[in-house]
Amino acid sequence: TPFFIISNNGVLHVNQVNLDRDPPNFSKLRFQVVAREVKGNAASSPLSITVNLNDINDNSPKLALIPPVLIMAGNERRLIVKANATDNDSDENAEITYSIHHVSNNGMKKFFIDARTGDIEVIAKMVAGERYSITVQASDIGNLFSQAIVEVTVIPGPNTKPPKFLKT
Repeated sequence: TPFFIISNNGVLHVNQVNLDRDPPNFSKLRFQVVAREVKGNAASSPLSITVNLNDINDNSPKLALIPPVLIMAGNERRLIVKANATDNDSDENAEITYSIHHVSNNGMKKFFIDARTGDIEVIAKMVAGERYSITVQASDIGNLFSQAIVEVTVIPGPNTKPPKFLKT
């Protein structure tokens, strides 16, 4: 393997400092070491070595693109879309937390995001014609993050008012 060298006294050293266990690279390297005489004849049986690379938090979460959302006007709390992010790190370094970073048109109190699942809900009255841009942020434990914008347009909802007759 080009990643390691062995000194004359038999100590294994990393030859390249850019070892990375994140995909598409391998997180485990296996190879064999054989001691040879100066003239090239094998002087030992092969020794199998396995090197497990530990993960470092060197990747930020990547949020998937979220298409524009149309929601009906109304007062009820409801799910409108789910943010989804991936992280090439592993274990705790890949745990993602979602948050709403900003909402246009003073709409910050009209939306809620589940920090664990990325589910975005409307939690306040929506009036037809309103438009919002929600900046969603996905972060990991190392404060690495990415953002995506969700465009929300409120359209007229079902007719909820009874008709009024002008004449009896």
